[in-house]
Amino acid sequence: MGGIEGASTIPGPDGDRTGRPSRSRQAPDSTGSPSELTSEGTGPPAGRSTPRPGRALRALLPSPISARHALWVLILGFAVEGATEVFQFLERDDLTQGPLEYYTTLATTIFGFYLMFLGFREWHAFYPKPERRRAAERAGRWPWFGISLWGGGTAMTALLDVVVGGGGSGSAPFWIVWPVGGLVVLAFGDFFFGLRKLAYPLGSSSGHALGWTGFVWALGVATVAGLVVGDRVIVLLTEFVTNWVALVASLAPFVVAISPLFVAYTLMIGAYWPVLTKLGAGPPDR
Repeated sequence: MGGIEGASTIPGPDGDRTGRPSRSRQAPDSTGSPSELTSEGTGPPAGRSTPRPGRALRALLPSPISARHALWVLILGFAVEGATEVFQFLERDDLTQGPLEYYTTLATTIFGFYLMFLGFREWHAFYPKPERRRAAERAGRWPWFGISLWGGGTAMTALLDVVVGGGGSGSAPFWIVWPVGGLVVLAFGDFFFGLRKLAYPLGSSSGHALGWTGFVWALGVATVAGLVVGDRVIVLLTEFVTNWVALVASLAPFVVAISPLFVAYTLMIGAYWPVLTKLGAGPPDR
């Protein structure tokens, strides 16, 4: 669950100061290889042929349509995952007692993240990520944001562990539980910070506030989930090596612990809506 960077500006019209046409924006096709788009971003220029992927791959990774369509797909992914977590939260006491309900929610979670992946992929076809700094420029630079998230998450997990009196089953010592909890906070924090950052350049002041609120809420939920995972990490690692079926069932307490993230996804929908409005809030392009 890594971070996602958005472009800071809206692409301008083709042409430089001398009036000569500039190279059009490129977008990855469904196989990941670049293919040139027209200035409207609707497809390859006339006379240029591109390799056609297999039908199954085209169905799973459809060609980009528009930035507005990408946002609709993203918001739909947020809605699917948020609705799944609402159900998991309401049924948290009985979720593990009904295998059909439990595994169905896992399936809808996978579908929700699949929609998010498609939305991110299509969005970056029209707003590419900024080029990464060269290795020489990054030499000696520490990833302070990630270190801060992990350190703060470790401290919050430790505080929560002390407040609740030692967590759950106590199968792992505190010097394992707390750093593992920090890693969970790092993963969720980086993901939701990336969601907030993607909507920031084209968002509104209210959208920015909603994005930051969703990020902070996600940190709090991740702290609780991190304590759950850290407390059971030895069991989970053992089952990962010996019994994957038991591992999926053992993840149920973690699934319940992250279910309040439906609040964060709802806030992210609110953060993205002003961006959608700026691009035109009608039905998605077809």
